[in-house]
Amino acid sequence: MKNKATNTQIIAEHLAKRFDIRNTDFSKADSREYLCDNLIPSDIFVIAGNGAVLETNHGKLFDLSSMSLNCILGQNDPWVNASIQAYIASGRPSFHSTRVGSEIYYEVAELIAKVSGIQNPVVNHRQCNGSDVTELAILAAYQHKDKDRELLVSFRGSYYGQNLTSFIASDLQTQNRFLLTEEPSIYFLDAPDNFLPGSSENLSSNDIKTLDELRTIASKSFAVIIEPIQMSNMVNVCNPSFLKELKTICEKFDIQLIFDDIQTGFGWLGTFSSASFFDVYPNLLAVSKALTAGYGPLSSLVMDKRYKDLPMSTVLKTNGADLRSLVAARAVIERLRGVPKEYIPSDLSTDFRHELEVGLFFSFKNKVEILEQCVQTLKQQCASRLGNMRGCGLIRCVEVIDNHGHPDPETCKKIQEQLLQSGVLVRSVKHGLLFKIPIVITDQELHEAFDIVGSVIRRFS
Repeated sequence: MKNKATNTQIIAEHLAKRFDIRNTDFSKADSREYLCDNLIPSDIFVIAGNGAVLETNHGKLFDLSSMSLNCILGQNDPWVNASIQAYIASGRPSFHSTRVGSEIYYEVAELIAKVSGIQNPVVNHRQCNGSDVTELAILAAYQHKDKDRELLVSFRGSYYGQNLTSFIASDLQTQNRFLLTEEPSIYFLDAPDNFLPGSSENLSSNDIKTLDELRTIASKSFAVIIEPIQMSNMVNVCNPSFLKELKTICEKFDIQLIFDDIQTGFGWLGTFSSASFFDVYPNLLAVSKALTAGYGPLSSLVMDKRYKDLPMSTVLKTNGADLRSLVAARAVIERLRGVPKEYIPSDLSTDFRHELEVGLFFSFKNKVEILEQCVQTLKQQCASRLGNMRGCGLIRCVEVIDNHGHPDPETCKKIQEQLLQSGVLVRSVKHGLLFKIPIVITDQELHEAFDIVGSVIRRFS
């Protein structure tokens, strides 16, 4: 094992020149012909990345959407990078089937279980994306349903991913369904009204109506699946009271409650799960994306022990244990809540050593306050083009409106495209600009990026 590890180090040193950013081969962009049309990027060519900033052929690019909503730690986080490098150099297994175990395999399952907030859960982690683990959550609920219950309850404005089950359960994906000869047993309730953090938690009349409607179909329903924050529905935030009453109904009628936490778990809300943030705990919690901060494919289903006996055909996936992704997940958890002192080198700078020790959640509140200031200033400066703001934690969505105050998705898309050319990466959803910032972004970077956002939007005023 030692010789193999040594060989890896020798080869890595030899290949250093190959990956030296000074040797970036821009002619590789000519290989676009080998990509599907919908995968061809813009003319921006990324060279390097550090935190929330990327170096490109056009200059600096501020990442205000965490690279398509994945990278809670931005680019090249030193703790995650070092953890993966040390693991690879150790000679430990890089991958193994779930038919055998290893130290990191068991350790990460325990860590995820403990930080999820769910009491005494079991964990199924696997090398897959968010769509797959959401599908597994629905399957787990279906396997434990009463025989006379066939209805899965979902919500308008929902988006659970890009596989067949997700197409069936997602309101925003119904047009992509295929291989279905009859209408699936899905019941869509109206989306909960958007909740503004800090406002009254009294239920709106629409939310009361939605919950009453659920009661009328409760005896036919085996599960309810919900995104506590509907990211693809203009960052629609559920009222905590709605989620609490939803759980009460599910418990009363023995309906299994599923939280799709793919977009909101592991950092975005200052907690490891939306369940902890809202203080409402489902039977099944699906997490992915920020779980590895973009360092590898990994999803996890955290669930009541009643689901421990999931069908073998769905649990024992041979690609269930990419050890490098598991190492990344452990490093992400440590980075957020604090690294054990014995693993922190003494020769690091005092500030960074302190940051590692206390964890990034320590300064989360201050980061949110700076983001809020930036967004509010943006709204004031661009009042003629920006409408309501939604979101919480590190997630915000600002509506783009026309001169009459109506939603303007066309201009929203143009603003997003112009921002990319001007050095800021954001997402657009419907008629909203979506900001989902890396937790490592500095205050200066945040202000500088939002100055660019404001200057671009004012061009459309």
